[in-house]
Amino acid sequence: MKIIILLLLVSLSLSYSHAQPNVRDSLNQLLQKEKSDTSRVLLLVLLSGQYSLSKPDSAMLLALKGLELSRRIGFTKGEVEILDKIGSVYALLGNYPKAMEVFLQELKISEKTNYVSGVQLSFTSMGLILRLQGEYRQAIEYVLKAKKLSEQTNNKEGLAINLAQLGRCYFGLKQYDSAIVYARQAYEIANKFNYHHRTGNFLTLIGAIYSETGEKKLALEYYRRSIPYKKLTQNDLGLSETFLGMAKLFENEGQMDSTLFYANQALKIAKEKKFANRYLEASSFLSSFYKNRRNVDSAFFYLEASKAANDSLFSQEKTKQLQSIAFDEQLRQKDLEAERTRYQNQIRLYVLLFAVIVFLVIAIFLFKNNKQKQKANS
Repeated sequence: MKIIILLLLVSLSLSYSHAQPNVRDSLNQLLQKEKSDTSRVLLLVLLSGQYSLSKPDSAMLLALKGLELSRRIGFTKGEVEILDKIGSVYALLGNYPKAMEVFLQELKISEKTNYVSGVQLSFTSMGLILRLQGEYRQAIEYVLKAKKLSEQTNNKEGLAINLAQLGRCYFGLKQYDSAIVYARQAYEIANKFNYHHRTGNFLTLIGAIYSETGEKKLALEYYRRSIPYKKLTQNDLGLSETFLGMAKLFENEGQMDSTLFYANQALKIAKEKKFANRYLEASSFLSSFYKNRRNVDSAFFYLEASKAANDSLFSQEKTKQLQSIAFDEQLRQKDLEAERTRYQNQIRLYVLLFAVIVFLVIAIFLFKNNKQKQKANS
């Protein structure tokens, strides 16, 4: 029964991954009540994922707690899932080398234990890191491996994610024909199986590709179609991306009112939700927009806003670096603790084996000695 409940929770948390507070509360309540260590690990995996985008500190602490528990009870699959969350936090902090190191560790464990879903997850994550660093061709190699495993295990959502990753890689390579094929395939799967939290992003990807190829009407159509999905799943970051994409399209078409409306919508969301990167992008766009129209005051206003956003990003980068160093040390301590526990267990095993051998030697000696005495007395 517990497994069924946990599977439902997984589905719930994935389907409404951006509606975090309610899901977090439910998961925290279950974690407080849950007695099974295996179930606690799975709940920590879900909770870490829920906190990752907004509170990386909390996400990492939950993941480290799950890592320690999974290793202590020998729950390998749980350890793999937890390592993927740890790697994801490093990726969000921009520490790609450390993220890749963790994903390689995850892959090693998955391959050693023949955990196919873990291998697929590792390849997907490694492909993401390579893509984020602009290593598109190498990323494609890993994503294709993940795609093959997703097909073998009939993991439809994993397959959709892999197809979208391929679309983004080919988009980065400016191979738009391939990009649109994979992006459309990803969307079709997400739409068929109601992966609403994925559908909006896939539609935006298609819109971005059409925007680059000059098919403005199609680009606008897909951008607009993505909006209801992003509102449904409270994907504010994705929504601001869509609005800014639409603003750029309308500017190219000379529709100034629509350009300003959607650019300001993107800026408003970024400001309210403190998306510094998106705020920088939107304010820079607006500054350039007004500069091209010789509106000096507005251009200067948004230029200052973009500078403030850039300063904020610099400050955040420093904070992220400090967080990453702290997380490195915590993970190192967990690894040392796990290694110490394994060493102690080995010592106990050797002592036990030695005791058994001594016991057997003594038993054989006494048996032979007894036999000799019996012969002597007969």
